[in-house]
Amino acid sequence: MNIRAHIFTWLFLGTIVPLTALAFAATYYFETDYRASLRDDLAGTLRHIATGLRRRLAGETRFVTGLARSPAIRDILPVLYARRRGNAHPELNIRRTRVNRFLEGFQTILPPVFVIRVMDYQGNTVVKVSHRRRSPPIYEGIEGFRLVEPELQDPHFVRQLDHLPRDRVSLLHLPHHELLSADLQGLPKQDYIMPLYHRKRLVGAVAVSLLNEELDSFLEQANRLHRSRLRLVELNPDNGARNGLVLFDDDRPLRLVQRRKKPVRLDDVNGTELLAHFEQQSEGELTIDGGGRLFYNTFFPYNDQLVSWVIMARIDAGELSAPFGRMRRVIAALGGLALVITLLLASIGVRQVSRPLARLSARLKRFAHDREPENDAVHTAVDEVRDIAEAFDYMAETLTHTEQERDRAQRMMLQHAKLASIGEMAAGIGHELNNPLNNILSYIKLARRGLPAEADAVRADLDAVQDEAVRASEIIQGILNFARQVKPRYELFAISPWLAATVRLVEQVARNNSITLRILDRCEPGEMLEGDRGQLQQALVNLLLNAIHASDTGGQVSISVRTEHDACIVSVRDEGRGIDSAILDKVFDPFFSTREEGQGTGLGLSISLGIVERHGGRLEIANNPDHGCTATLCIPLRASDGKMSTDHDHDNTDTDHSLR
Repeated sequence: MNIRAHIFTWLFLGTIVPLTALAFAATYYFETDYRASLRDDLAGTLRHIATGLRRRLAGETRFVTGLARSPAIRDILPVLYARRRGNAHPELNIRRTRVNRFLEGFQTILPPVFVIRVMDYQGNTVVKVSHRRRSPPIYEGIEGFRLVEPELQDPHFVRQLDHLPRDRVSLLHLPHHELLSADLQGLPKQDYIMPLYHRKRLVGAVAVSLLNEELDSFLEQANRLHRSRLRLVELNPDNGARNGLVLFDDDRPLRLVQRRKKPVRLDDVNGTELLAHFEQQSEGELTIDGGGRLFYNTFFPYNDQLVSWVIMARIDAGELSAPFGRMRRVIAALGGLALVITLLLASIGVRQVSRPLARLSARLKRFAHDREPENDAVHTAVDEVRDIAEAFDYMAETLTHTEQERDRAQRMMLQHAKLASIGEMAAGIGHELNNPLNNILSYIKLARRGLPAEADAVRADLDAVQDEAVRASEIIQGILNFARQVKPRYELFAISPWLAATVRLVEQVARNNSITLRILDRCEPGEMLEGDRGQLQQALVNLLLNAIHASDTGGQVSISVRTEHDACIVSVRDEGRGIDSAILDKVFDPFFSTREEGQGTGLGLSISLGIVERHGGRLEIANNPDHGCTATLCIPLRASDGKMSTDHDHDNTDTDHSLR
């Protein structure tokens, strides 16, 4: 036990223990009165939340009722009536289009995710408009009637439609979500549905599915007295699958608009005895595990529905006694003021040595665990302790720098090995595949000449084969370019005109994707760069195309150029989603691509890296702090004499081979 521990132990036993006992005795009476007032406050809060939920749900019900009685929906009732009688209405498509236009007008006032369906008497979807778009009738029904969604084979749902009360909104869980509506699968909140009648016969129904975040927002913003946590549960004795279903829970957390793989029931949280208690008493409080309190209020969220919700507020035992704990601490602090003064005087001598050593020990442990040096210097008046801290800082910085250099060298060696081995393999494969592809294209031309004029289907198939063969040939050409590793032909050229010409090559691609290109030229007029103009332009074009494809519509790609320390630095910054850190080290690997299959060969960055390294430069890609990523290309302004001589010899050798 150290010096400080000894001093604290004796003072604690002499003063803190008696004062703590006195504080408990003094605050017991106030705690009893506080718990009584807490019950009234929470009951009023729960009643306010229940009223707010009822008002918002009543608004949704009124919307569905008004929608079912609107002229646009009434206009399609004859179509549904003819469908019920097995006939096709002559104005089916016209009236379906009118309803679609009418329902699309609600996209600006409904929640972000919604689906409105007009169904026939068998539950099949005739009209569907969602937050995304209207759905065309692309599915063929058994009776030849075209439907918006696959024909429903659910006799239980059809029986439910037949028994729905007339002129009243009911609640059901639509089986349609399991077919196509992925946004609405697994939601605890049920769908609104109202039957449609024509000539006193059931001809269909209007169903509205709302993913309304307003209810969740209202519950999240509700006042939580004394750090209580809310939970919303449905009581539905007639529906065993939903009886005890947890709709909202701060502890999980669970939300009304949150999709779930499986339903969460109250049985899984507090036991079945709570359900029986809620059914017997609509408002009250219970003691739960751990000594906490559970306050609840039962209410009917929907008019004319035998479904009730229970809004609960749970307070832990620690929160109930927290105010009195603070009072006890204040009383104990006043009584222990003398102790504090004594502790301060006793700590002055100990602090000069023990605290710096303890901080240094903690820094050593953190560095051993995280391998990252800290800038938090150890301040002390003891020279020996200060010398040890400075020696540790120097050791940590040196070790970290050495490890970073080692890791960088290893990555470069691995990348060079990958490029070399894959380049050799790619060259052989590319040459072997070119000849069969050329033969395929020739045979396609010959086959097309012998086709009769009416063979449009065969001609279309031949065109498709030709397109795929041409695409395969372009991929192989990219592989050959990657494997060829053409040596740069050095020449002096102006940086600014070269950059402007390169950007113009991708302007049309940028316009097609609604991307703005912004050039930040910080070079002096007439500043020159020595290198292979065409190869460097190819490398920069690859970076620009990657940035354009990674950006969202309406985004901006910034291209900046500057000279610094005898090098030309070009940066391409996009505003996309960035690159996942798990695959950031793989972006230069040949054939690695994050784009969809068929939209790229995965060789662009590998080719750009090879070009830059043959110029004695480097290419780095890093994520931006906010969003997107930045590719930085660094090229020496002047090539070394040895490199130019070697490249010139290679050029002569290549020329001799081509002459032979």
